Amino acid sequence: MSFCTSAIAGPSRLPACAGRVIAAQSVTRASAPASRRYASSRSSTDQEKRERSYNTWLSEVGWQYKTPERGAKAKWLGGDVPFESNPSFKPPPPLSNDLQNIIYKELRAGKKTLGEISQAYSISKNRILAIGKLKAVEEEFRRQVRCPSARFGVPSIPSTFLPDEKQI
Repeated sequence: MSFCTSAIAGPSRLPACAGRVIAAQSVTRASAPASRRYASSRSSTDQEKRERSYNTWLSEVGWQYKTPERGAKAKWLGGDVPFESNPSFKPPPPLSNDLQNIIYKELRAGKKTLGEISQAYSISKNRILAIGKLKAVEEEFRRQVRCPSARFGVPSIPSTFLPDEKQI
């Protein structure tokens, strides 16, 4: 039996077994009873109902949650709490990305201690550390992935230039 090694999970048998799995699926589909085939058409109408219901909610109520206003207080579905069915769960409000960037810059500068930053913004030290770690990961990701198409193995998206334009 042939194995395919992967840097993530080690040896894998998937390539060797893929042909057998596909063949078994095609046999199962061909012999499926008519009731099962009609069930798939019913599920598509259920899917359409769910999509209509979601779109209705989004246009009537959800629009205010879709795009938050800059500097506005966090809006939760349960009013003052994020979950109506669990009113005892009251997490700290989410921090804006702008505030997270400011805190991360102050951490990187090293002019203030963790305690001073925590006291200045009234945020716990653990939360300040978490912001620092997440922003460092975000920065590293941006450094590694130069353009969106690089993730798909394409070096860059081809572009066209006007004849007078200087090509960079």
